[in-house]
Amino acid sequence: MAEQDRGASRRILVGNDAKGSALIGASLWPMLALAGIALLAVGLSDLALAWYPPLFGNREWEFGTVTATLNGLPVVLMGAVFAYLGAANRGMVRTTRLIGVVSLLGALCIVAMAGLYLTNVPLALQSVEGPILLGVKKAIAKSLVQSVVYPITFGVLGVRALRHFRSATG
Repeated sequence: MAEQDRGASRRILVGNDAKGSALIGASLWPMLALAGIALLAVGLSDLALAWYPPLFGNREWEFGTVTATLNGLPVVLMGAVFAYLGAANRGMVRTTRLIGVVSLLGALCIVAMAGLYLTNVPLALQSVEGPILLGVKKAIAKSLVQSVVYPITFGVLGVRALRHFRSATG
């Protein structure tokens, strides 16, 4: 009985009805795309404000700005994924490709930020001591993990978005 219930819920979420149309209604894709665009707008504006005004050469600013940017990327990533899903499922070829290009550029920017960040890690470790040092080490570890995970994720999203309609058309 429980297995039947699980199967029924799967059909409701991703299955087809008797006519062969997806049970996820076509009206939900525009909402997903709208949510994605909203998350992208809010996330990207937050990141832009972190980088303005630019103070390259100020190592504390560079360290803090890259850390803040990496911490703000989940909102941008969710927005990009939602916008991609909404655009791809509505057949919006140009929008899907734009999301792909922007995602790949984002992956490259994150790699560049990681390089900038790594140049500032020794100064950050030398500038604190005592109990604050543990907090700085945790922040560095988190940022290093993010510097690996986000470029891969944005890269996969970008490639997938750019290939989406190519694979669908032949």
